[in-house]
Amino acid sequence: MCSLDGDCVVERVEKKIIDTNENCRKCQSKSSIKLRGSDNYCNDCFEAYATHKFRGTLGKSKLVRPNDKILVGFSGSAGSVALLNLIRAGMQESVHKRLVFETQVIFIGDFLEPRTEIEKKSSIDSVITLIKSFGFPGYFTSLSEIFNADVKIYKIDEVTYNHHQGPEDSLKNLFQALTNKTAKQELLKKLRLTLLASVARNLECSKVFLADSATSLAVDILSNVAVGRGAQLSLDVGFVDDRFEGLAILRPMRDFTKQELDYYLELHRLEPLKKNKKINDNPFESIQKLTEDFVLDLESQFTGTVSTVYRTGAKISSEGFSPEERQVCVVCNAPVDTKPQDGATAILATEFSRFISTRGVKAVDRNNGECFKEPCGQCEGDCGNNKEQKLTVEQLRKFLCYGCRLIVNDKFDVEKLPGNITRKVKQLACFEEMREQIKDFLF
Repeated sequence: MCSLDGDCVVERVEKKIIDTNENCRKCQSKSSIKLRGSDNYCNDCFEAYATHKFRGTLGKSKLVRPNDKILVGFSGSAGSVALLNLIRAGMQESVHKRLVFETQVIFIGDFLEPRTEIEKKSSIDSVITLIKSFGFPGYFTSLSEIFNADVKIYKIDEVTYNHHQGPEDSLKNLFQALTNKTAKQELLKKLRLTLLASVARNLECSKVFLADSATSLAVDILSNVAVGRGAQLSLDVGFVDDRFEGLAILRPMRDFTKQELDYYLELHRLEPLKKNKKINDNPFESIQKLTEDFVLDLESQFTGTVSTVYRTGAKISSEGFSPEERQVCVVCNAPVDTKPQDGATAILATEFSRFISTRGVKAVDRNNGECFKEPCGQCEGDCGNNKEQKLTVEQLRKFLCYGCRLIVNDKFDVEKLPGNITRKVKQLACFEEMREQIKDFLF
């Protein structure tokens, strides 16, 4: 997948179409594409197979209506390039088969790693050229816009390279405050999704298309479980992600494997944008990277690996929440899964252990068991009076899901988060305190 930092260069897809003596399974002519086992196709039949898979995924959901405004999140990956080509081909079909929704494309760059203006311009130019080749209205924005109340979106014909240094510095400071690569990748993914939702609302789009493939979703399923996001699998890997009110995020490429995407791009002579691979790329730098290497290596030996993991994960659904109970995480907007349902839970045990290791046993005695009250700075910590103090990690944790709690450590500076998140936490903390004060009067 293309890096979100804009470090993209054109890299040709390795030639996948091969000569074979076997016949196409559909028309019995000589096949040129071999997927797995006896799945052999000629070029025309594979084109029909890919088109049917894409349109079938959209059609059976019955969510996309004629004249809908669709925003495509473009990353430059093989999946996003194939997605745009499939949409363009669908709009050129005969009348009764034609896709008639309105399509717009957005690319989000972040430039977290040091880049000169020339390198930034070259990266964005590559993206602009590729988007323009499909003929759709294209837009560009920077991930640093997550710090602005009004997100600035540029048409690709009007992109300037005088990026705002303030928000960029804030973005870099935020990620520098995180302790490991796993946390950085998780936060990057969640902030990008939140910004994508903001852009969709600004462009008045009711639906967003993402180009996640079966292979990338299989990786996400295993890595999600490893980083404590098992309760969010239905949102992160399902066809529909409805965590944002009034907006549906769809994954129409979810049934395509990496191999099928490579064949499709080679067949249409399309080139994705790829990130330069580092010479000393460490597979152990993050859980996500290690999981990806594990899945791809296993798939190369056992071709059913991706299909098994992906289809198993697609069947998992999280427990529903009533509107009254539904509290969402302030970072990822998924339902909070840290509310204890009884007096003894694994999450509460983890929080208690963390508190004891940082504050000591005496802190529990002072608070009479209420071990999560924040000190005011004027006493030993048992009053819980923190109105005049700046936002703390403990306050933030109360409004995070379990996965997002693992992103921040005890020394994390909460004020480095985007203003919309800190404002939301302060507002929720105020409501919670007010509810506690008047709970005896509620029926």
